[in-house]
Amino acid sequence: MSAQVLARLLVGALAASWWGVGCGSNDDDDDATSSSGSIASDDMPSLVAQALCDKVESCECSWGDNRLCMDLPGCPGSRGACLDQVSNFYSSLAEANSRLEGVVYDSARARACVDYIQAADCENVDYTEMCAAAWQGTLPLGANCTSARQCEGYYDLGVRCETQCVAAETYQTEPGAACDRTCRFVEGLDNPLCMVELNATGDAACYYSDGYRCFGGSCVPLGAMGEACSGNYQCVEGAACIQGVCSARIELDQFCSADAVGNPCVSGAYCDGLRCIAQVDLGESCTAPEACMSGSCLGDVCTVPGAQPLCVRE
Repeated sequence: MSAQVLARLLVGALAASWWGVGCGSNDDDDDATSSSGSIASDDMPSLVAQALCDKVESCECSWGDNRLCMDLPGCPGSRGACLDQVSNFYSSLAEANSRLEGVVYDSARARACVDYIQAADCENVDYTEMCAAAWQGTLPLGANCTSARQCEGYYDLGVRCETQCVAAETYQTEPGAACDRTCRFVEGLDNPLCMVELNATGDAACYYSDGYRCFGGSCVPLGAMGEACSGNYQCVEGAACIQGVCSARIELDQFCSADAVGNPCVSGAYCDGLRCIAQVDLGESCTAPEACMSGSCLGDVCTVPGAQPLCVRE
């Protein structure tokens, strides 16, 4: 997943807390990265760089083996190189945004981003572009644009630019519509995850949150117990698709089939190929996404969806 996508996903998840940050001045010049006051635009690149590079050290990552190596041109092989490259990245971003009509710098969001990096868990850190949301678009829907960054709501995935700022797709089911996929929202992700139906010829999406699935080429209600299915995402909440039928989920320590479509076990458990065993929490080792309570396994460690561990593990 690209740094830009990660940035926008995390910004959406953090938006509520960021908007509540005050806009006071920074009275402590000797401790510029303390959680007090806003951050001036000229100071922002160096302070974000300091927060990110400090995080690499506090998480005890190797300088040659961390996610910054994947997201920045070249690999910062030392603290000095890290500070230079991250600072240069944000300086270039500031210059590019200064040329876009309607893009303004939000000093309080910059402070909130630096504070978030400092407090973030080592298994859930966005590494480069997260603080890009310190620049906000202000152009309303219908205004002329050359970049979606100019449009109000860009970092909340609410708009796009098609020579004018226009609203992004709304996620709503049209009952009976000819479809080709069933979509479901996952905590931590702003965009829904979709399962495409083989041989379906429509182009509409059916949304689980609306109580619908794509089945037989049309948006129909989710499958009740005993009804046919092709995956768990087609059955009502609390049911699993077992041998092509929406069925009661399998209890902890009971036998389960390795060829089940999706996780057939009760909440908090997953099928290891023989039986339903307990899922593990963030930071614990894993071999597959379904082994994690979060549903995300990266680098053999359970992580928050949309995020990755800062230290790269072999």
